[in-house]
Amino acid sequence: MTRRSKKRHEQFIAKQAADRLGRHWVLDDSEVPDFAVADGGMRFGLELCRVFSGPEGRKGAALKADEVHTQRRIDELRKCYESATADTPLWVRFVGCLCNDHLAAVVPALLALDMDERGSENATRVCLFDCGAQLSIYARRSIAEHASWLSVNDRVGWVDRDTEVRVQKAVHDKSRCLAAYRQRTGLEDQRILIYCDATVNSGKLSLAPDVRIDPSGFDVVYFFRYPEAVFVLPTYPN
Repeated sequence: MTRRSKKRHEQFIAKQAADRLGRHWVLDDSEVPDFAVADGGMRFGLELCRVFSGPEGRKGAALKADEVHTQRRIDELRKCYESATADTPLWVRFVGCLCNDHLAAVVPALLALDMDERGSENATRVCLFDCGAQLSIYARRSIAEHASWLSVNDRVGWVDRDTEVRVQKAVHDKSRCLAAYRQRTGLEDQRILIYCDATVNSGKLSLAPDVRIDPSGFDVVYFFRYPEAVFVLPTYPN
């Protein structure tokens, strides 16, 4: 993710969070922290921090890295398919084994379906068994004006209940920059928005809204389980 796309993503998350809180946040990019926010007569600094499910190492979250790698491979298949057709956008879902043998067979299998002649109401299923395991491909013409190709495998995992530790660590780690946040924005009120993307396995985290967090100097700690609810987490006194 480039710096520009990362900032667009952060803006999207912040605006979605404000909407669920019933607030109107006017975001001013400040970088340190991520935003200076105007909300009616209030102004505060807002830092965003994304948390992930599963193990994390020096290179980041393992599940997220796997999801990114899989999506890149699927995007290459989409581009290959679209270069060989009239560019009819497809809705495609993959369930099962995404080995190299199966991936090599995806585009020929879809081209053989002649999707330009099919409707968008019902998906056609194609099954591949090239490696002995099964890959099911569900495809139809896209109802929207753009293509949508993704792996269902990366979106139907278990929910990680060990979220409190991850959230607390994120708050503590970011608190080391509080002095810089206040100096850069000139605002005493500094808040942090911890979020996860529950639409993918790497973001399937669950946190009870009454879990008490050590704010480590932050004035407000939000937790956003995108695209669902945002909680203002109760905190111990600073």
